[in-house]
Amino acid sequence: MSFVSLEFLMLNRDSISFITSWHKFIYTKFNLFHNNIITFKFS
Repeated sequence: MSFVSLEFLMLNRDSISFITSWHKFIYTKFNLFHNNIITFKFS
């Protein structure tokens, strides 16, 4: 099982890294947006 998933990770390393970086980008943008709304509400 772990060998198969490891092989899968090696084959899809580029797409996985792309998805991970995209997810980090979205998460960061959402956090900034969310923090700005909170700051705006309580200021």
